[in-house]
Amino acid sequence: MDRYAAEETAYQLIQGTKPQSLAYGLTDSPAGLAAWVVEKLRAWSDCQGHPENKFTRDEILTLVSIYWHTGSIGTAVRIYYSAGMFRTPPAPRSVGLTLDNMRAALAAARGQQDRPAGGRRVPEGYFDFYGITSRARPPRSLVEAVPEHVTLWSHHETGGHFPAIEEPALLVQDLRTFFRPLRPA
Repeated sequence: MDRYAAEETAYQLIQGTKPQSLAYGLTDSPAGLAAWVVEKLRAWSDCQGHPENKFTRDEILTLVSIYWHTGSIGTAVRIYYSAGMFRTPPAPRSVGLTLDNMRAALAAARGQQDRPAGGRRVPEGYFDFYGITSRARPPRSLVEAVPEHVTLWSHHETGGHFPAIEEPALLVQDLRTFFRPLRPA
């Protein structure tokens, strides 16, 4: 995980602090855009470092072309900035998802009813495509302890950040399994 953090997270900082500079560069250069996209496919997919193990050249060129012809890469890279990530000053430790905050929430939930007054739990699913083994995964015990209603915990040994194209059959199976009980009879 330390190696992943050191080698694979710089995009979070640039997208979280200076997304417009990156957007201008990627919008101006088709070669730069292609390099950015292919590097993400290489790092975030279950391809053993070779994108063509998982994606055809046509799939890669289609993805790059969609960003290029629509000029929409700026919107895609702006997500971290829009979410307020990596801005200074940093959020206090009492804000966000931290182990201490989770423990406090669990302690508070133990004193409450199983369901909020007058409401229902919202079903939740966790689909894990574990093909990128260097990325940290939350332990199942942590998720099960959260008061939300986790109705499906699905773990796959293959796939990565792009399960819709890497493992479409597994993703569809998980989605059907999760939503089937929620459909009206």
